[in-house]
Amino acid sequence: MVVAITEATQTKAKLPPKGSGLFADLLDIEQFIKINDLKPCTDPIMLENGVPSPGGVLSYEIFGTSQEDRRNRFAYIDLHGHYMAPLAALKLGSYDRRLSDVLFSNGRWKLQKDGTLVEDEDGDSGPEFLYSIWGKVKVKDKTTNITKEVAAFYEVPRDELFITKMIVVPPFTRDLNQHTNSSTKSTALINSMYNSLISYTQTLENYSDTFTNMGRLTRGRVQQILVNIYQHLIIDQIKGQPAKFGMINRFMMSKNEKYGVRLVITAPMLNKQSFEEVQVKYGTVVIPLAYIVSMFYPFIVYHLKRYFEAQFIEGGKYPVMDKDGNVTYTSFEESFDEVYINKLISKFVNSPSSRFDPVETPVDKDGNVYRIVLTGRFKKENTTFNKPATLTDLLYIVAKRATEDKHVFVTRYPLESYNGQFPARIEISSTLRTRPVIIGETVYEFFPVNEGNPANSFADTLQMSNVMLPRIGGDFDGGTPCLSCLFEYSNDGVTSGRNTHEPPTSITREGFVRSSVKSYST
Repeated sequence: MVVAITEATQTKAKLPPKGSGLFADLLDIEQFIKINDLKPCTDPIMLENGVPSPGGVLSYEIFGTSQEDRRNRFAYIDLHGHYMAPLAALKLGSYDRRLSDVLFSNGRWKLQKDGTLVEDEDGDSGPEFLYSIWGKVKVKDKTTNITKEVAAFYEVPRDELFITKMIVVPPFTRDLNQHTNSSTKSTALINSMYNSLISYTQTLENYSDTFTNMGRLTRGRVQQILVNIYQHLIIDQIKGQPAKFGMINRFMMSKNEKYGVRLVITAPMLNKQSFEEVQVKYGTVVIPLAYIVSMFYPFIVYHLKRYFEAQFIEGGKYPVMDKDGNVTYTSFEESFDEVYINKLISKFVNSPSSRFDPVETPVDKDGNVYRIVLTGRFKKENTTFNKPATLTDLLYIVAKRATEDKHVFVTRYPLESYNGQFPARIEISSTLRTRPVIIGETVYEFFPVNEGNPANSFADTLQMSNVMLPRIGGDFDGGTPCLSCLFEYSNDGVTSGRNTHEPPTSITREGFVRSSVKSYST
């Protein structure tokens, strides 16, 4: 809790004017303690007979006993001296290396009349010494914009950078492990830091002038513990190491949703002979097939089941292909169930090397198994083809049916304005090479071509029109917007959106799935 977003801790030197939005600033700890009526932790011994001590950092008297209290109640530790705020201490070396050495008691220093610091065996160091000379030390002029911003942060009254108390976070996330079988209850590492902080600062109160050198080194150790606490709470847990695993990136800068994906934006492929051959058009986003299958999973399962039923149950004599490539006709008495369909989808998503595998039929009335055959015409050549249907072929056909009346929400985080989120139509990218085909009465302009190694034959990035990028503040240097599909759950089979051709289906635990795209139809 060293850094907070607040308007109560404005400094005149480095913060934007009022009305310019929220900003991050060093927390005014004294005011925070006063407003929230915080109690001090004074006992470096955390447990007494296996129970939190009354003045310790897990105290029931200070933090309460209920889950709600222990989740929200703060406390503080009196440092009995001046120490630099952990964030300022951590970055002090970028402002002036000598000041950082003084702060952490590295060597002994004296302040000259001209404001320079020189090492001297009879000098002093430590947080208290730095507090006494703050504002008097001559620092090298800053010339770049970045170094000027750093200087503006530090060139403020010293009481804005130094603290005399340290906030103790609520014990909910660092409490005792009551379920351990060991004789001593295990706790989080930060508790030992708090205990050391209490022990050192209370010991410093009893040092006499005889132990000046020991006191100086101990104050440097206290300053380091303050920095360690900050790093544990803010850097490791909230910001993250690396940052993509931090709390801010996972929960504030972005949001994980059901039936949603995050994809890297790449430049659209425009090296085509005509505009009709360009897959990326304004108002449309091109999403890889594997991600479409994941995002619209309930609809993919439904349509794939309907496809198999139409072919094997409702179609009478059905054309199939044997292992020698010969087309014959046979009849089926059963189709695939949802268990088998789920396995097919999982195989496609999780095993890219199997995406060109032919899909076999169920057992026919004679007990034989064949390959599903795909019959159609090449649009440009106007010639017919018969080929074994691969997993990619079937899922592409089904995905086109499932998404023909659907939209997705594209969101780029951080969401700074309403332009950062917009609905878009869907186009599906499959293999790197495609060709237009006609299957039945449906034209597929970008039908996948099954050739080469399937592990590296697919496009796996998001493509959108270049004119959409300035609107969302995006570019082609690794931006990863979030995409979420639009539909609603309904337990009574009633939908508030446009009527669709899907009947209610119970393939999700939440209830029936229905399409809801009325507000976003174009």
